[in-house]
Amino acid sequence: MSNVPAVARPFRAATRLDSAALHKVNLARRTLRAQIQNARDYNSMGGGALGEIAGAPLACLPSSIPATRTREIPMSPDEFDLDFGPEFSLIPDNASQQSTGLISKLTTGGTPLAPFFLRAVCLLIRVDPNAFAQVGSSVARPTTSGTAPIRTPRVIPVGGVPDDPTARPAVFEYNHQLLQGVQDLLLAYQFQYLLQGRFLMINERAMDVGLVDSHTCMQGFGTANADPGLAIAQLNAYLAAANEAQIFQSPNVSAVGVDGQPLEPNLVQIQYATPVAPGVFGVCYPVKPHVLFPGQNYQFLLTRVNESIYFNRLRERWTKDGQLTKPDPLFADSRPADLDGPAIWGGYDAYRYGVLQYGTLLRGAELLPESCMQWLLAFGQPYQSVISQPEVWAQVDALARQCGLNGVPKPLGARGVDPRWEKTRAITALFQDKIDANGVLAGLDVSEQRIDKADLISCLHELDVPAQPITV
Repeated sequence: MSNVPAVARPFRAATRLDSAALHKVNLARRTLRAQIQNARDYNSMGGGALGEIAGAPLACLPSSIPATRTREIPMSPDEFDLDFGPEFSLIPDNASQQSTGLISKLTTGGTPLAPFFLRAVCLLIRVDPNAFAQVGSSVARPTTSGTAPIRTPRVIPVGGVPDDPTARPAVFEYNHQLLQGVQDLLLAYQFQYLLQGRFLMINERAMDVGLVDSHTCMQGFGTANADPGLAIAQLNAYLAAANEAQIFQSPNVSAVGVDGQPLEPNLVQIQYATPVAPGVFGVCYPVKPHVLFPGQNYQFLLTRVNESIYFNRLRERWTKDGQLTKPDPLFADSRPADLDGPAIWGGYDAYRYGVLQYGTLLRGAELLPESCMQWLLAFGQPYQSVISQPEVWAQVDALARQCGLNGVPKPLGARGVDPRWEKTRAITALFQDKIDANGVLAGLDVSEQRIDKADLISCLHELDVPAQPITV
């Protein structure tokens, strides 16, 4: 007879679903998932007034992640050199994640699908915040299902164990080298933003730009016993996918032989930590605000600085060369037994595992075509050569004609020279004068007052003088 109280049984029975009800629940979940995947992000897709976007604090602006790439360590030396070369794009062709809204995928950079007003750029790096290390053994990876476990003691003798003569001592380190390598990565590379292939908009040491995930906070600091089995299984699955011959195994017997007793599953002490690199600019590097038009190509690059200490250390942390880790490479891998003592290993196999995700994050918002024309009138002069590229000019010209203009508007010239300054209604509605501390006119700023879309188009028509693309 069951010892479960009678009041508990109806509750347990009520939680069970028959096949029809379960199918209905799964269908609802799939429908909701499809709705979420196809939904438009209102914050970044709604289109805002230029003045509001230009004057809003960076923290209030939506963000767009052009692309992120995910990598696991240890990497082979060849794979590391391919991914972290002297110069590499943060928007790669095989990016693991692409924004479905604003950014499209190109092989060497990106181009916006809609006009995007860019205020700041951030470097994004994500690493799991927990780390631990465990002593174990390197053993031959089983090749068939049902292979008997290998008896491995805490100390692996020279010559292996009876079940596996290739067994060697090993250390499994989860995330420690990855977390430390993030600092080396930031110090080894220069962060660059290249617009249209020839305008260098950002050129700063990556450490000075800062790291977005330094905002990640963990509570409950300290250490606690944890099961390392899942991380070990993930490491070994990763090694198996790479066709590695050896994997890591925790000790499971007290000694090899008839006296060896089974060991209880191992627990490790977990430490929680996260990279903190606020940089000089508070992790959001402010660029001169500008509009990224469809057809414009941009690249976010990491370019290696002209010193090798941090890069060499990064490469050593994140790669596996198959050699024993030894105090000095001139030591032999092992020493046979002699009169001075028993046989000993000269080192151990290092198994380092972790998952890294890196990319860029843009702060800004999508612009309506009318707001793009407003920006071009006031601030477009320095960018005329950028948008004069045929593939860009066609896109910007199409946006202008959506607003009823005769073409891409010519930026306002000097006061007293450009007669459009006499259109005071349009000028004061769209812009406001910037006055310095001495009361001297210091240029134009975007008006922060809200303006009806019809009024905005009317003002643009008053200032409508089409520009001609610059020919090089």
